[in-house]
Amino acid sequence: MKWKWPEAVQRWKGALGKYGYVLLVMAAGAVLLLLPSGGRDSPGEEPPAQEEGAAFDLEAFEKKLERTLSQIEGAGEAQVVLTLDGGSRQVLARNQESQRDGGGSNTVATVGRGSGNQDVVPLQTVAPQFRGALVVCPGGGDAQIRMPSGEVRIVRLNCKATIGQVGNIDHENVQIGKAGRKRNMGWRPTVRGSVMNPCDHPHGGGEGKSPVGRPGPVTPWGKPALGYKTRKTKNPTDKFIVKRRNVK
Repeated sequence: MKWKWPEAVQRWKGALGKYGYVLLVMAAGAVLLLLPSGGRDSPGEEPPAQEEGAAFDLEAFEKKLERTLSQIEGAGEAQVVLTLDGGSRQVLARNQESQRDGGGSNTVATVGRGSGNQDVVPLQTVAPQFRGALVVCPGGGDAQIRMPSGEVRIVRLNCKATIGQVGNIDHENVQIGKAGRKRNMGWRPTVRGSVMNPCDHPHGGGEGKSPVGRPGPVTPWGKPALGYKTRKTKNPTDKFIVKRRNVK
């Protein structure tokens, strides 16, 4: 006995066979509409919330310094401990939109990479600020320290030192503003030596604006005004100087 489909089912079967290609194209279009396009105007997926900061791997940086210092001849296996005042962070670009009623929005700017992926736009990367460092080299002998002047000097390991800087670093930015404030600080007016008489200053005398007449400027008592070397030529501590300072 041959099975017969119901009449309604047979009509649907005939319609599917006749318009099967059209229905297949419509189904593919519906699937494409549901997928995120990643375009500029399409909503897509929201970018992941990212803070304006990048984690600084302090332990990995310490290990890197330890490997570098351990390669120095005679240093032995070095150990480094660092302390930070603040980690590294990134300043991200933002889209700021203002409205007439005083409102507005401030969002992180993103750039599409295709397939719905979006990346933030970093404007600046701020390096971490270090507070101090402790380096221990059990196999080392005497330490070599580079001075701010460029001089390299040998220092015994049992010596103690304070690492830091002198306070009141904004002193160089202070502007007196007027002469009265300087007088209140105990200063009296100064006169240039070049406008004095020869009996009053070594720079004095001559016709008009005459030069100093010496290899360099001097004080009213004849001493070099820009300073001169006071170190002894045969100093017993010369053996601790590995490299002299950078002389201009």
